Amino acid sequence: MQVSKMKINCENLTARKINEAIMQSSEKIVCENCCGQRYIGAASSGKTIEIEGISGNDCGGLLDGSTLILKGNAQEGLGDTMNAGKIIVHGHCGDICAYGMRGGKIFIRDYIGVRGGIHMKEYGDSKPLLMIGETAGACLGEYLAGGTIIVLNRRDELDPVENVGVGQHGGVIYVRIASSDERNYEDVVDGSEIEAEISEFCEIFKMDKEKLLHSKYRRLLPETKNPYQGYYCMN
Repeated sequence: MQVSKMKINCENLTARKINEAIMQSSEKIVCENCCGQRYIGAASSGKTIEIEGISGNDCGGLLDGSTLILKGNAQEGLGDTMNAGKIIVHGHCGDICAYGMRGGKIFIRDYIGVRGGIHMKEYGDSKPLLMIGETAGACLGEYLAGGTIIVLNRRDELDPVENVGVGQHGGVIYVRIASSDERNYEDVVDGSEIEAEISEFCEIFKMDKEKLLHSKYRRLLPETKNPYQGYYCMN
């Protein structure tokens, strides 16, 4: 059965008006002509929202089960403190995406800015996933407490992420090693360990998964659950 779409022309609407229209609809929603409006889809659940244009900061913040499909790029704070649902970006993303993310999945086709996945955490069966198709800016996964971050590095860049996993005390980070990189990294695994995630990413963006599955990945795990023990107080 074909699902009807409700279209919202966002050209002259504030973020408040856009979200009011989204909340009042039970249909699949297409937000047309977006140009930097913030908070689109924030805290929503049970919706499928397509965004055409450029979303503003904090798109999908506190998302609680909806699916957001961005047909362009995303600005800063994508999926801030997200609880559940899915965000798909057919482009790249700015800084601090997935900040404090607690559940759900974010798939970004291209690259992201700095400090992605800061303070991601998990509880019980709620384990967030952040997948990046190209590379990420510095300090990815800073203070990571839970969940999974995967950098597919599909452009084969050497050292694609700087200062990754600073202060990590939970979760796991995978960074694909460029095919020309012959250095001996610690804790290297092949793509079969994350085959389900790679398959889902490639299905979404219509990519061939074979090269990514047969690549090597650096796997970063926390050295300790309390990386700052003794730094600031006796503990």
